[in-house]
Amino acid sequence: MVVRLAPAAQEPRPAAHNLLLELAGTLVDRPSLTHDADGRPHIPGLAVSASYTERCVAVAAAYGGPIGIDLEEVRPRDFQPLAERWFGPRELEWLGRQPEQLVAFLRLWTAKEAVGKALDQRGCRVHGGRRFHELLGHDIP
Repeated sequence: MVVRLAPAAQEPRPAAHNLLLELAGTLVDRPSLTHDADGRPHIPGLAVSASYTERCVAVAAAYGGPIGIDLEEVRPRDFQPLAERWFGPRELEWLGRQPEQLVAFLRLWTAKEAVGKALDQRGCRVHGGRRFHELLGHDIP
């Protein structure tokens, strides 16, 4: 798997698409980028994933999949309602023990999103009711 990071420029989504095509061009001849109905990127011959924030883009590509990547910027936010909605009791307990709760929340959140993308699902929303540690087959960090 190859991963690239870059500044987002003024338009993060097109910047992510351009970076993904640039990366794909190092792996396959004349890559073409399309999106499915849910907006997920596709490049024939590769497993790909992209994520962006206002300031940064990240893309990943590999000959085989599944792969997923996700970014979040560390900035003040009210994360507790999201945590209570999408994290299970063990995840909430773990989060509550962390000295830097925002950073811990973002680490778990982006991990869940990346796994969801790799499983071709929509991040934290869809896991058939399973929690992150169950998807990985072991306990959370």
